[in-house]
Amino acid sequence: MIGTTAIVLQRIHAHLAVIVGAIITVAGLALLELVASSGSVALVLIWCVVGGIGYSLAFMGGLQLIGRVTAPEHRGATLSTLYLFAYVFQAATSVGAGVLATGLGLAASVDVVAPLVAILAVVVGVLGLVDWRIRARAGVVLA
Repeated sequence: MIGTTAIVLQRIHAHLAVIVGAIITVAGLALLELVASSGSVALVLIWCVVGGIGYSLAFMGGLQLIGRVTAPEHRGATLSTLYLFAYVFQAATSVGAGVLATGLGLAASVDVVAPLVAILAVVVGVLGLVDWRIRARAGVVLA
């Protein structure tokens, strides 16, 4: 789903991708709460699609924004650093959720981790919106 979203929506404005990705991510996390409490296989499949779309849009938009404002001679190092932090954060979140799930159970783990990730998604969406407005007012065009 992540790859399909990136291919189908590759021309979406980077700021819009970040903002919509953040919104869809929050919706996906709410759906994850339902999955954890119900155990529904159908909801798991829907969550996979929604979560994949949200992640793909947010990450794709972020990559575009960072790539556009980074000097060409620093782009490789900057994007490598972004990937490093993204994967470390994902790993820490997964391990932390696993530890919580082992001690408290899956539903309780989701109850703790999903809101924290949702807060992060909202912060990213707001930062994307603020950056877009600042650039629009300054006349900077980032198609």
